[in-house]
Amino acid sequence: MPKKSLVVFLSLALLIGCASGQKNAKTAVAPLDITASLNYSTASDLDAALKSGLPTVLELGSDSCYFCRQMKLVLAKLAAEQHGKINVLIIDVYENKDLAGDFGVTVLPSFVFFDRKGKPRAQTEGAMTKEDLIEMIESLSLR
Repeated sequence: MPKKSLVVFLSLALLIGCASGQKNAKTAVAPLDITASLNYSTASDLDAALKSGLPTVLELGSDSCYFCRQMKLVLAKLAAEQHGKINVLIIDVYENKDLAGDFGVTVLPSFVFFDRKGKPRAQTEGAMTKEDLIEMIESLSLR
């Protein structure tokens, strides 16, 4: 088969394959919605959350941190699933240096878990899965 015919054949095969894959779009796994993320909170948002009577999960991070950006997606899912049961907030450490200092943040992302009375119960460093976050919340009896 001449080279030009092979290119045309492969192009058509790819095009047909892509088109046929769209027929089954209803059964395909939905891609991760990267727009469903939390916005950064302020220190006053944290104060309000701690006074709300709900447990609070606080991430201290930054958009310049790869794992922090990934955690925004995980935390957005957690916040949606646990809406009304827990507060989930993200604080940018570079815009809130005093708050980051208050918690002794040296690694991003860092997490602080607060009980219903607004008291810190645990602090961790590094990225966590949604399942790890839920396990931490349950182990601290925060729900």
